[in-house]
Amino acid sequence: TRHRLTLPLSTFQPIIDDPVAHSRTLRVRPHHDNAGQAVGMLVTRADPASIVADLGLQVGDVVRTLDGEPLTSLEQVVSTVRAHPQGQPWVLTWTREDEPHTLELTVTR
Repeated sequence: TRHRLTLPLSTFQPIIDDPVAHSRTLRVRPHHDNAGQAVGMLVTRADPASIVADLGLQVGDVVRTLDGEPLTSLEQVVSTVRAHPQGQPWVLTWTREDEPHTLELTVTR
């Protein structure tokens, strides 16, 4: 499933600035395959009244990539987001019950 979304930066800037403080909104942990290889970030908390719901993420989803880069840690997510060129769409991929999902997210000021 492919989704497109445009959001203002102010909507999720606080989460980017301090993801630990916003763990009530979104909580993730590394997810491993049967061989022990990190294959993404498992969503363990997703507040349905937050930006997380706008992104389409739910508890149990495994976030795989952001802009084609595999995601294996919260620090990597934050650094990838911070380094992203302003105005360029982000492409986020995840799986839900083995079904692939893609979100093209455009951030505006």
